[in-house]
Amino acid sequence: MSLQVRNIAVTHTFKIEKACRELGYCPKRYKLADSLEHYLKSLQPRPSLPLSDSQLPQALVLLLMIGLGLALLMLCCILCQD
Repeated sequence: MSLQVRNIAVTHTFKIEKACRELGYCPKRYKLADSLEHYLKSLQPRPSLPLSDSQLPQALVLLLMIGLGLALLMLCCILCQD
C-alpha cells in the first residue's frame, strides 16, 4: 500500500493534553446551536436577481424545459440499461 493511500485510509486522532500542559492551550466549549448561529450570521447575503413581470414566464418555461430534459435523460438511461 502506498504512503498516500495509507495516510487517507487511516483514522488520525490526536489528544490535546500536551498542548494544554506545555503551551497553556485551553479550548473553549461551544454548543452546536451557538456555532450554527455564528455561521449563519457570517454568511454574506446573496443578491437576488429581480425578475420583471415579462421575464417571469420565460424563467418558468426555461425551468420546465430543464426539468423535462432531465426526465427524458433519466428515461433514456433506464431504457438503455435493459
